[in-house]
Amino acid sequence: MRGSDKGSSILIHFVDYNYNYTAHEFLPEWQINVTITIPAGMNLGGKTLRLVSPDADERTLDYALQGNKVTFTVPSICEYSVAVFE
Repeated sequence: MRGSDKGSSILIHFVDYNYNYTAHEFLPEWQINVTITIPAGMNLGGKTLRLVSPDADERTLDYALQGNKVTFTVPSICEYSVAVFE
């Protein structure tokens, strides 16, 4: 997972390294619980959390704010996904 602060949004990149070399396919990862520290000065109040992936439809995820931390659950990742707070 890699995060970056891009102006007024946050991007979190997820890469699935669970690859089956025999079948030549990625094996999905399920129910990934995420907690990140919000950068100083960043306000996530009122923002939407979207999960974007080349292998699935875009999804909106629920999240919880607790002090300077945000928690959410990614339902699944297969290959690559990006969580975006906007």
